[in-house]
Amino acid sequence: MEISFKGALSEDEYKKVNKLHYPYKKLEPLLKILVPLMIIVVIFNFSKERNASIFLLFLIAFWVYISILRRYRIRKYWNECKAIKEQSSGVVNEKGITIKNETSTSNKTWGHFTKYKLSSEMVLLYQSYAMTNAFPRSFFENDSDWDAFVQIVKDKVPSK
Repeated sequence: MEISFKGALSEDEYKKVNKLHYPYKKLEPLLKILVPLMIIVVIFNFSKERNASIFLLFLIAFWVYISILRRYRIRKYWNECKAIKEQSSGVVNEKGITIKNETSTSNKTWGHFTKYKLSSEMVLLYQSYAMTNAFPRSFFENDSDWDAFVQIVKDKVPSK
């Protein structure tokens, strides 16, 4: 069975790729609760415990800096990198994946991929920690092709 795909990542899909890839995404909801609580503690304790309050202020500033820096880098890379916006197409089968775009053709067996991450709208196939291939649901013609692709990935690639 061969499954065809075709498409180009939109900016919104690229943001979803980064959100799925981001290793600390499970901490973000917790941090969104903890940071306001830490601010409240700093406000009420500043006159009593200056050292603790200053330490909490540094933690808050560090988290805000990292959060803003990550969003900035994602936006900057999207604006500067033409390759991630290229139209690509290909075929998926039991042996592997063939990916074609304007500048290259790549044939990958399932053994090339070390793990995958899956959401309802996206599959990331990892060749290494920093090198992924993103396959959004929009690349597939219909839901049955998407479901078949997801099943092949689950069968052939470790999820780790």
